[in-house]
Amino acid sequence: LKIDKTVTSDLSIGKAIKLMRGEKGTTVTLTIFREGNKDPIEIKIVRDIINIPTLDTELRPDGIFVIKLYSFSANSARLFHNAMKSFVESKTDKLLLDLRGNPGGYLDAAVDITSWFLPSGKVVVTEDYGSNQKGEIFRSKGYDWFNDKLKFVILIDGGSASASEIVAGALQDHKRAKLVGS
Repeated sequence: LKIDKTVTSDLSIGKAIKLMRGEKGTTVTLTIFREGNKDPIEIKIVRDIINIPTLDTELRPDGIFVIKLYSFSANSARLFHNAMKSFVESKTDKLLLDLRGNPGGYLDAAVDITSWFLPSGKVVVTEDYGSNQKGEIFRSKGYDWFNDKLKFVILIDGGSASASEIVAGALQDHKRAKLVGS
């Protein structure tokens, strides 16, 4: 409802974010309405730097190697490369790529990550600029480390967007991974 004393009903997301951001250690008060409460609630938040992880890995006891990719940032490709090394060292053939809640990011990172599973030249995504411009095709770089024996599942949800959709869609279209979720 409010950020400090500013009513948010007519604010754009950009302006709201600007009001919430501020110097580390300072306080911002958010007035919110929560279902189940009849009166608004005031929440005081101390501003700080939020470090969002890019990638986590885990070898589960059932032999499934999990890569949780939180976003497609500038360093995602390098981190994914390290994760793939760990996956190979784990000696399992079961890979789960968790893209749930991943809002996307850099297209180059999506193409690079998809390239681990596709032969060189396979189409990852095509950008269509309409009738006024020629579309652009992004193709696999052809790292293609894995054969058809790889058991590969990608988890998606309503928060999997942009680059997440590109990776999941390309690997499903090329029959390299099974998608679970919607």
